[in-house]
Amino acid sequence: MDMASTKRSGSGDLLIPHLPAVVGRRSLTRRSLLGASATVPLSGLLAACSDDDSDGNGGGNGSPDRVTYLTSFGQLGRDAYAYVAQDLGYFSENGIDITIEPGAGGNPNMTTLLGGQAQFAVFDMSAAIIAKDQGTDGFTAIAAIHQLPPVALMTDDLDIRNPADLHGRTVGIAPGTVTELLFPTWMEQANADPSQVEVIPVQPPDLVPALVSGQVDAIEQFVMGEPLISNAVGGPVNVLAYSDFLTDLYGVCLMTTTELAEENPDLCRRFRDALLRGLEYSLANPQEAANILIEHAPEGNPEVAARELELMRSYSQPLSGPLGTIDRVRLGRAISLLHSAGAISVDTALEPEDMADFSLVPGGDA
Repeated sequence: MDMASTKRSGSGDLLIPHLPAVVGRRSLTRRSLLGASATVPLSGLLAACSDDDSDGNGGGNGSPDRVTYLTSFGQLGRDAYAYVAQDLGYFSENGIDITIEPGAGGNPNMTTLLGGQAQFAVFDMSAAIIAKDQGTDGFTAIAAIHQLPPVALMTDDLDIRNPADLHGRTVGIAPGTVTELLFPTWMEQANADPSQVEVIPVQPPDLVPALVSGQVDAIEQFVMGEPLISNAVGGPVNVLAYSDFLTDLYGVCLMTTTELAEENPDLCRRFRDALLRGLEYSLANPQEAANILIEHAPEGNPEVAARELELMRSYSQPLSGPLGTIDRVRLGRAISLLHSAGAISVDTALEPEDMADFSLVPGGDA
């Protein structure tokens, strides 16, 4: 993949509006988090996803429901599962005529969804919690694509192997991102000192060039971006994943409007099941999924796309329950973590039910 594609893969999908830049040193309250996450096989996990009222039919007149869906960001390997579900007929089997549009990141996706230009979209749960705390409403999660946050720091300095190795180094992070806001908490949970690291504000398109040119020692990036960064620097990179120490947070989730969830839950379940079926197939068959993606995005690199899906597999595996599930208690802890990190206001009254419709979540209350 060329450098332009690499630049597009920066952390733009994590940007949060109206948040002040938090650069450099910041003291945050430490908080007890879950230990290392367990994983379970994906095979067969969708068996519990379908609900009795999801009969696979379309609209009431027998015609398919037409919907528009937004990928998380562009047409990268990490979003191949939507195209797989489309091309393998999973949506059509569920009575859905889908149009897939390349997303532009969390905030643009949220705006497009709430503006009625799409019925379903995927974006980061932490960014969604922050946006809802700031007054943006009208959306709800119905499945988790990433059970763990895929945000990370990446470096081509192979002597940097853990957070403590960042002491005395420089890190490039885009201002106002979840990566930035949680950096001190992540360091502290790893028994490292965030005040010993210089955090430099770098805009998303400039992150990879800043690393390649040596302006910074590490940059923020999704874990799935490792092959892109490796290609850009011309060698291996070390990945310092936030999920190693912050295991309460979710990553990208499938979102819809609260209006659609309330008025047409059957469509939401049928769409959810088709998309998760595509996700399960893609994670089990990454190269085939990548080849399907390239048919829709011929400028991409199928090997890089396949590698992204391989890296994504462990982030999509549920801690327990079916693929795509969202745990109410754990989501409550995620809200508390963002509160302690200063990402949401001290007066917030957000509850898990404000962020997810548990009657539509796989294995939920239906």
